[in-house]
Order: sequence, then structure tokens, then C-alpha cells
Amino acid sequence: MGSDHSQSVRGMPFVPIRPRAEREEPGLQLLGRSRSFAAGPPPPPLPRGRIGATVPPQVPRNAAPREEDPMQLAFDALALGSLPDASPLSVSWGDLGQCSSGAGRYLICELTSPIAVGTEPCYRLGPPGAERSSADRLYSYQWTVRRRSDGRQVWQTVTASPEIRITAAAPGEYSVEVVVLSDGTPGDVCLALDQDIELEAPALTAELGGTSADVARAMRELVTDLHEYITLAAAATGPCGITARLLASVLFIEILSRPKLLRESELDHAAVLLGAPTPAEQGEPALFATRSPDRPLGVGQIRPMTAAMVLGATPWIDQDRSDRRSGRELMKANYDALPLETKRQIFTQLRWPKSNIAMAARLLAALKNRAHRFPALTAAQLAAEPRAVALLATEYVCGATRTPAMDARPSGYGSWVWQQMQESLMRQFFTDTEEVTGR
Repeated sequence: MGSDHSQSVRGMPFVPIRPRAEREEPGLQLLGRSRSFAAGPPPPPLPRGRIGATVPPQVPRNAAPREEDPMQLAFDALALGSLPDASPLSVSWGDLGQCSSGAGRYLICELTSPIAVGTEPCYRLGPPGAERSSADRLYSYQWTVRRRSDGRQVWQTVTASPEIRITAAAPGEYSVEVVVLSDGTPGDVCLALDQDIELEAPALTAELGGTSADVARAMRELVTDLHEYITLAAAATGPCGITARLLASVLFIEILSRPKLLRESELDHAAVLLGAPTPAEQGEPALFATRSPDRPLGVGQIRPMTAAMVLGATPWIDQDRSDRRSGRELMKANYDALPLETKRQIFTQLRWPKSNIAMAARLLAALKNRAHRFPALTAAQLAAEPRAVALLATEYVCGATRTPAMDARPSGYGSWVWQQMQESLMRQFFTDTEEVTGR
């Protein structure tokens, strides 16, 4: 069900970096054509913001409209939150990250304040497709960072896209603001997020001193970027759900195997494929039109067809351990039969770290609370049972089976998750009780 297995500018609190498709820094190259996806030309790069402009860069009033970016069009097609509120697939903007909203618009940051120095959160103004540039009118987006203490502007840039990544480079209390420009003139749309930037926890820095670069990278993302999402998601599963340490240990292995840039590359390709025409459907867009829809996505590396079962969009299926193919084919058939809009809703929840982590927690809790697993154990009791933990982690990555608990065999992955739960950093930053703890 899961995967198989910047530099700062001194004195500048935020440093803009190019959108995902345009990054070219040494050692941070985005995989433009992952082997996991069908080959094709990469989407055209988006323009890069400028640093420290005290006067907003001017956008020509009569400039030709920008070329349509296939990746942007794919994201515009997501239609976030368009299903009825009663649907289990419906999400609020706050379910996706830190959010500010007003007058039918919203500004989302994929990470929630406080943000650690050195992180690169993505900011997105929605809803998708709210502005469409034409020969008569050119829309752009003015991004401003201010100090909250005195309102002083410390950085500003203008982008053609309603999405930007900004690197947090210095501690402080800031406000990130976006204004929609029409032919360079500010309009009525103005939203802001209050965000605090903090130094990395000294205990984390000290503990990571002797680890490998890959382990340090994964643990920093887990503790500095995703800690709050993990603790909240685990707590939401309830007293008979899972603990934050179990969830964090699973996610650590997934993050270690799929670094952030690779995960984002996979999500970008999936977003493009979301709008790809299918000849059999006479041009109707379909998710993963050129490949199987079982590709794991996001922080928790969850397959869309697995997420569909967790959300109740398709029936839950326990596979036969001796013949997994038939169960997986049925899962795929059920997923393929879903309406395109439902597939887009599922993708939306897998695309954003906060909702993806919530999905991972719900999946682990669903695996635990089946009648032939461990429904009677509390979250804390489960966390003290190495075989139970290993078995659930095995099913998280390989798929649920109908084999009775006493006969089921944990995999090496499952044992790795248990071992990770015993590591000092995990024990220090993530709890094995149902409580929500701070960093």
C-alpha cells in the first residue's frame, strides 16, 4: 500500500526559489522524467522571483498572455473541495495546510507555523483557475514578506503563477502576503499568513551530528516540517488508534526511500497525467491515463486505490496472502470505476503533506482495527507489542490480508519500523501515548 522498498542569504528572512519544474541548483536537480512514469517532454519552466525588491517589479500592461503551462492546467483541474460536504472525500482548505481565506479565496502554505530555518514551503493562492490571462488582461501575483512587529516590507516579488516556494532563511515573526495584479494594478484580492521562523531544535542538531546525510535529511523533514501534522493525525485516530511514534517511524522509512524532490516530481507528473486525454473515453481526462493507478504518492507513499478504500469510496478488500494478484486487480477495477471527479479529490488529499499524513494514520488505524487484527488494543498497548507493530507496518506497505493474526508473518519492513520506534530521536520527539506533544 506504500512504497516497496539552500542556501540562505545573510540578513534576508525569506529567499525565493524557482518553482519545482525550474530548479537547477547543483545537487537539487529535479528528476524531469522519472523512470516510474511515461516519458514525455517536461513542462515549460515558470519565471523566477527576484530577491529584495523594494519596488514591485513592473508587469507590462499590454504584454502578451503567458503560455499555458501543462502542469499548471493540471493543477487547475483539481477543483479542490467541489464535492458535497457530506462526501467523505470532501476537505476544507485547513485540512491541506496552514490557511487564510476570505471572499471565496484562500491562501495555503503546505507547512504550518512555526517553520524551521532552511525549509522551503510552497504557497498557493486558490481556487485554481480564478484568474485567466488573455490578450486584453494579464494577471500576476505580488508576494510580499513583512515583519509583523512593525509591518516593514523585507522582500517582494511578482510571479505569473499563483504558486511559489520561499526558503525561510532567518528567525523571526513574519507575514506572507499575496495580492492579485491585473495589468500590474493591485485588485481586491489580498490574503496573508502569519508565520514564525525558528532555528532547528538544538537537540536535533546534536543527535544528527554523526548520522549519514540521507538519515539526517529524512529526520529533519520529519521533526522540523511534519511534526505537528504527525501528532495531530495520530491523535485523530483515537484511544484505540495509533501513536505518533508508530506513524512517524513508518513515515521516516518512506521519506528516507523517497526524498522530497523525488516525491514532488512524482506528484507533478501525476498532476499532468490527471488531465491527459484517453482515446477510449473520447478525450475525457483520466487520472494516470498512461499507466496503472497504483503508484504510491506523497509523504506516506500511499496508492490512490488504497486511499479510495480508506475514504470509503471503494469497498475494503483483504487480499489472499497466497494470491495477492486477484485482490489487487479487484482494487484496481473498483478504483477505475470511480468518477474522474472522485479521483481528483483523492489525488488532492495525497498531494498535500498534511492530508497525506492524515491518510497514512487512518490507513494504519483501519488495518489495526479489523476484527482479525488488534481492535482491542489501545494505541499505547499496540506500541508496546513488537509483533503487532511489525505486522501492521507490513500490511501498510504490502497490502491488507485476511490471514489471522496468529498465522500472519511480518516482513523485514515491519521489523524495521519497530526498530525505528526504539531510536533515541523518535523517543525524544514523538510520543507513544495518545497525547499531542509539541516540538
